[in-house]
Amino acid sequence: MKNIETVLLDFDGTLIDSITASFEAICVIFQRQGLDRPSFEDYCVAFKYPFEQFYYDRGITLEKEQIVDEYHKIARHEDRTLFPDSIDTIHTLRSLGLKCGIVSGQQTGRILQKFSTTTVRGEFFEIVGDVECKATSIKEVMTNHDLDPGGVLYVGDTCQDMRDSISAGVVPIGITRGNPTTKLLIQAGAKFCISDLCDLRKILENSNH
Repeated sequence: MKNIETVLLDFDGTLIDSITASFEAICVIFQRQGLDRPSFEDYCVAFKYPFEQFYYDRGITLEKEQIVDEYHKIARHEDRTLFPDSIDTIHTLRSLGLKCGIVSGQQTGRILQKFSTTTVRGEFFEIVGDVECKATSIKEVMTNHDLDPGGVLYVGDTCQDMRDSISAGVVPIGITRGNPTTKLLIQAGAKFCISDLCDLRKILENSNH
């Protein structure tokens, strides 16, 4: 692994504690339609954009707009908070001279709002939200900022995050945040798998020395 100069981060499930609420919202939609709840493993492995396909493949017949409306009413992303180590880890990465950015499917405005009153609000060189294909967006970030893919990490919590990282040519890092997903993330291509964001420093120290 080359010297790492840039860390790109997913938002939901990586920086913000929202995955439990997201998964539960999905399950409630299935239950309201009289269908079995998907397993968390199925969600981690198969959920990707276009997100509505995950529902349709498992028997949901609602229109996309109905799914979106129900999901947001239940998940209430506006109430979710940053993980305790998110702010400190961003400060640590910046103190090591690393660039930090976010590439996420979450709404850009919601990402900006979550960081608006924190001490890291100006520490990201790029925040890209409303993403449908992370591989494409990661490539665009690298092109726009003349980044070497081998010197870029992408940290995410789903198997699709790992697959998108590989497609973009960057180093995929899986993060579990207490979920039983280590094996799944490794199988999806994660170069390393960490429990919490603060564990990232060890990987960086080993790769840059």
